[in-house]
Amino acid sequence: MSEHLEHLEHLEHRHAPLQAARSHLRAVVVAGTMLLVLAACSAAGGRPSATPLFPDQPGPSSSAVATPRPSATGTLSASEAIARQLELDGQRVTVASGYWSDGSIQLLSDVMMESYPPQVPRDQSLILRGKVPATILAQLEHAGPGYADVTWGQVTVTGILHAGAARVPPILELETIGIS
Repeated sequence: MSEHLEHLEHLEHRHAPLQAARSHLRAVVVAGTMLLVLAACSAAGGRPSATPLFPDQPGPSSSAVATPRPSATGTLSASEAIARQLELDGQRVTVASGYWSDGSIQLLSDVMMESYPPQVPRDQSLILRGKVPATILAQLEHAGPGYADVTWGQVTVTGILHAGAARVPPILELETIGIS
């Protein structure tokens, strides 16, 4: 029995450097992942743009008016519009939801994560395409100095809904927008 214990102690002592190297490698991978996440969260950009995220989709509409026009479907949440995107494809819809932009993309989502500045899950969001008037942007929340350039707040948007496909989320082509 003591021979077996001695053999086990010898094996543990022999493999200690390998275990330490594995532990160090795990720490490096975790630290690298955390740095990537922090860099992604703090990336700054300009104001929302009308540049198409997906060039094969229809382009942005003309100017937005601050008073939303009603749609035939009534007012939907972003989640409802996403759930009904195939049924409502190409139709005018009104969506009351949270607006979020980091300057490179504009999203409408019913889910806003409690971080500062807040984040939204892209898989539960509509892409908002079109220029939001400066008068509306001025009424929304903006991240303070030293944070990523994020704008957010509650809005009501009327526009044409374009159903997503595969990994492309649905797009709401902005016609009118107002503060909710």
